Amino acid sequence: MSQAYRSTTPVEKLLNSAINALVALALSVPALFLSLSLVQLKLIIVTVFFLENLEAILFHNYQLPGMRILGTRWKARYSTSQQLVHAILYSASFSSEVV
Repeated sequence: MSQAYRSTTPVEKLLNSAINALVALALSVPALFLSLSLVQLKLIIVTVFFLENLEAILFHNYQLPGMRILGTRWKARYSTSQQLVHAILYSASFSSEVV
C-alpha cells in the first residue's frame, strides 16, 4: 500500500528525532539499575537506539517510532543497504548527543 508523499516541516523532523530518542532512552531505563559506569550506560543507550533502527528496517519499512506517531513516510523507497548506512550514521549522530 503506497501513500502519497508530503513534505515535512523542520519542526516535524525535530519532533520525529525527539520521539525516537525518547523511545531509546525509555527502553534503556532498566540499565540504570545495574552497576555500570557512565560510559557503559551511554553505550547501552546508543546500542538500543541502533536496535530501534534495525527493528524499524526489518518490520516497519524503516518507519521509526516518531514517523509512525506523526504519520510521516520516507520520500522514496531506499534499498536495505542504504537504510543500514542511514541507521549507522543516525545512531552515530545520536551517540554524540549522549556522550
